[in-house]
Amino acid sequence: MPLLRYTFDELANPELVGKTIELDTDVLMLDEAEDVEKVTGKAIAVVHDEFTQDRAAGIRAFVWLAVRRAGIDLKYSELRFNVKATFMVVTAPGTEEAAPGDPLDQPETDPVSVPT
Repeated sequence: MPLLRYTFDELANPELVGKTIELDTDVLMLDEAEDVEKVTGKAIAVVHDEFTQDRAAGIRAFVWLAVRRAGIDLKYSELRFNVKATFMVVTAPGTEEAAPGDPLDQPETDPVSVPT
């Protein structure tokens, strides 16, 4: 089960600053899907596609869902966080090791050391 982990910096809503919130992306309950559709005005499939394509609207919707699952009552329209500073990683099941996150944050590969 993929797990997204969000750690919010000081630019986030005060109730989120310093918190780490997780979202199991293999679970989406019907009421959650309906709530996401209600606040975004889009079909859940569209929002999911936006999320997987790193589009802001999709990221906002799924971070909002993670915040709600964590028991923090925050209106969708009031959710604020720094997308670039928010640490988002995908972890493998049963491990604490993070898979690579933002490809822009990865070191460039040395072409000389790449096997051909």
